[in-house]
Amino acid sequence: MSDAKQEAALARWQKIREQGPLRFIVVRGMLGWGLITAVLWCGLMMVFTEREFLPLLTAALIGFPIGGLVWGGAMWFMAEKHRERSER
Repeated sequence: MSDAKQEAALARWQKIREQGPLRFIVVRGMLGWGLITAVLWCGLMMVFTEREFLPLLTAALIGFPIGGLVWGGAMWFMAEKHRERSER
């Protein structure tokens, strides 16, 4: 990555970082990844299986946001490690 792109990425991360890990994990992980994935999965399951909609939606809206919690935490941790390495 060029120096200009790396500086822009670090500046963007700093703005996100100032809002804190909880906001990042909830907004980008649980809502961003979790809900979008839940809706997509539920839609695909409705198309390719003959399962009932409500149980699928219930499972998806519980399971995928929990996965988003893990995903968001992992992404925060990895971004922080990248920031620490780039500051050296």
